[in-house]
Amino acid sequence: MEETEIHFWRQNWDRSVEIMNHTSPIEKLRVARRSGLIIEAVSGPNTHHEKKVLELGCGTGVYTIEFAKEKWELTATDLVPEMAEATRAKLAEYKKGNKHKNIKVMEADALRLPFAKASFEAVVGNSILHHLVPVEMGLKEIYRVLKPGGKVAFTEPNMINPHIFLQKNIGFLKKLAGDSPGETAFVRWKLAGRLRDQGFVNVRVEPFDFLYPFLPISLIGLVRSMGLTLEKVPLLRELAGSVVISAEKP
Repeated sequence: MEETEIHFWRQNWDRSVEIMNHTSPIEKLRVARRSGLIIEAVSGPNTHHEKKVLELGCGTGVYTIEFAKEKWELTATDLVPEMAEATRAKLAEYKKGNKHKNIKVMEADALRLPFAKASFEAVVGNSILHHLVPVEMGLKEIYRVLKPGGKVAFTEPNMINPHIFLQKNIGFLKKLAGDSPGETAFVRWKLAGRLRDQGFVNVRVEPFDFLYPFLPISLIGLVRSMGLTLEKVPLLRELAGSVVISAEKP
C-alpha cells in the first residue's frame, strides 16, 4: 500500500499539486472553514492554547500554513517525500513574513508512525483518513501516539453525498477526479463506530459543506448561505460533501 500510494502521487505529481494547492476562490473558502473546524475541535474556546500537535497527510502544506498560525508545536508529516518537501518550501516562504516558530516537517507513514506512545496532545488532518488501508490500523496508531486527554480532528469526504459516492465507486470517474487507487470515503456512523472500537470517547462525526468545487464564482455566496441552512436540516444534511470528525483519548 505504501509503495502504491507513493508511486501514484509521483506519477500524477503535476496534477496533484494543482489540486492540493486550493487556489480557486471556492477552495480558499473551503480551506478556511475546514481548518477552522479542525482547530476549534482540538483547542476548544481557547484556540491559541500552546500544545504539541501532529498533522497527518500535510500534502503541499496548505493546511499546515493555517495550523502554523496557532501557538502549536507542530509536526507535519506525509508519506510522499515530494509532498513533505513541498510543505517545507511553503513554510519557508511563510516564515519570511512571520516569526513562527516551532514547526517540523518529516516523511512518515500514518499506518506506522515513528513516534513514541503518548507523544502528542492532538492529531489533525484534512482528507487523509480515507487514504489509509485499513483505516483501523491508522486509528490505532493515532490513539497510540496521543496523550491521555488528547484530541483528534479531521475533515473527510462523505460517502452519502451522491457525487462522492459515484466518484469513489466508479473506476473511470475516480481516475478522472485524480483519486489514488486505494482511497475511499466514509459513512459517518460507521466511522464513529470504528473510532469507538479503538477506544476513543466523545466521538462526533458530523456532515457539513455544500460548496460544490465546480460552482461558478457568481453563485458561491448564494450556495454558501443555503448550505449553512441545509447543514441544520435533518436527513438533508446527510448529503453534505464532507464530514468533520472529533474524538478524545480517555
